[in-house]
Amino acid sequence: MVVGTPDLKQPVAQLDIRQRQTYEHITSLVSTIDRYFGSPLHHFGGDEVAYVWQTEDDNKLFESFLRWLKNLQPNKSLILWDDPLTDEGKCVDISKDWIIQTWHNGSTQDVLNRGHRVIVSESDTFYIGNSDCDKISSFVFPDHSNILGFEVVWFTSEGDDPYDFRQSWVMDPIKAASQIRRNRNKHKA
Repeated sequence: MVVGTPDLKQPVAQLDIRQRQTYEHITSLVSTIDRYFGSPLHHFGGDEVAYVWQTEDDNKLFESFLRWLKNLQPNKSLILWDDPLTDEGKCVDISKDWIIQTWHNGSTQDVLNRGHRVIVSESDTFYIGNSDCDKISSFVFPDHSNILGFEVVWFTSEGDDPYDFRQSWVMDPIKAASQIRRNRNKHKA
């Protein structure tokens, strides 16, 4: 199910989407998640995918995999990170039905120009550890009706203190983000 070398410290592996068993496990996992969490959304990630499958066209393989995911969850709004649209060397045609969550700085307008709905999480502004009150409060959102909102993101690692959420470097950006308001009348016809 995995191609590459799995290692928690230096991962150089990912799901082997050439194998039928991978699809069976994903189907089972998604079914289990749906049974416990009735969310109308599902975030499938799609970030930091390395083309290590060594097929004739890894772009086509990944594109086919994303179409399969879409068919697996036809009644949900599906979310991907922006990587399939923004990474150098990737040329993937993604249905406009996918919601794209931007994490690469400056990528939001490009993703909007491609016709996708967007959740903004550009890393310099919305990643805890990078962000601060000034960055969040001064971020200028594109004036576009396909901006669904933003998400403040906090990634942790194995050695992180589980009580860091009590620290000001975590809470201050969250508090600043809680003050952001959107003019909902701006985009009404």
